[in-house]
Formats: sequence, C-alpha cells, structure tokens
Amino acid sequence: MFLGQHDALNSSYDLVEFAARYAFESFDLNNSNIDGPSLFIFGSVDSIIKSDYYIFERIEKLPFKTYINIGFESADQETLDKLGKGITKEAVERAFTKSVEINRRYEKIEITSNFVLGDHLPEGHIKSFFKLIEKNFDQPFHKGSIYFSPLINAKNTGWKRNIKREFFKLKIRIPVPSFLYLIQKL
Repeated sequence: MFLGQHDALNSSYDLVEFAARYAFESFDLNNSNIDGPSLFIFGSVDSIIKSDYYIFERIEKLPFKTYINIGFESADQETLDKLGKGITKEAVERAFTKSVEINRRYEKIEITSNFVLGDHLPEGHIKSFFKLIEKNFDQPFHKGSIYFSPLINAKNTGWKRNIKREFFKLKIRIPVPSFLYLIQKL
C-alpha cells in the first residue's frame, strides 16, 4: 500500500498507523513464521524535516521493525539542480542529520538513504557526500544503510562495467552499511 504519493511521512500519521495495524491483524503477522515483521515506508527530505518526534515515538510502538527510506540523492546543489530535485543542499543536510539522530534514538526504526552514483555527475557530488558523512559520524554505526542508485550514462559503457569497483571505493570509507540499489541490470 502506498500512502502520500510514495511519501507516507507526508500523509496523515493516523492513516499510516491505521494501515500498519490493519495489515498486522489482517495478515495475522503475530502468528507468522517471520522473525519479527517489518514495515517499509518511503519519505522525502521535506517530510522528514517537518515530521515531529512524536510521530517517531508512535512508529516505535507499532508491532514492526520499521524502515523509512529517504531519497536524498545528493548533498551538492549543482547535482540536485541537474537532477531536478527542487530541494536545497541545506535541506538535504538537515534531513540527513535528523535521520542519523532518529537512528540513534529509536531501536525499532531505521532511516535508510538513497544517493545517486554516476560518472556524469558534477565533481562536487561525491565531495559533498563525504562532508555529510564526516559531519554526522565519528565512528561506525550499525543502522542507517545507504543505497547508491547508479545513473548509467548510455554513452559511457566503460563506467557501467566498472560501477562495482567505483562503489567499493566509496563503501570502504562509509561507516554504515552501504549497498548498490540495483533496479537496472548492470
């Protein structure tokens, strides 16, 4: 079920809670073979910023381990503009910092992040990503997975062949679990 046009944090929390509890009861998840059911929610930079902490207090009380995925895409303004995101790097920085705080504060909530990866992105993209990471982490942390969505430039097939190598160069410098988000065949 998608709420809030793929941004459940932007919809009524009462509706989110109703849908989550209804699904838990309807699918009898309390008696399932699953080792702890999970709830997956999509959010946006703007919705994570405007969400009050009482919403996360209520999410924490749901009978799920909740994963909230936020599409940050970049912390570089030139990249955000090129992608047509319509948000500022300051908003990305603020939302990311709040996400890290939520991950540290709540046991049953994990905010995950999406960032883009590509050879044709502005030079500041990776630099601003690492500045954001360095600002928010002083040691490794087990929550807050970061997913990199490859943007494949059809003109550069060499980069496509090397994307895993490029990803692993980044991954070794990131203090949280990091993965390639593969929605396209590599």
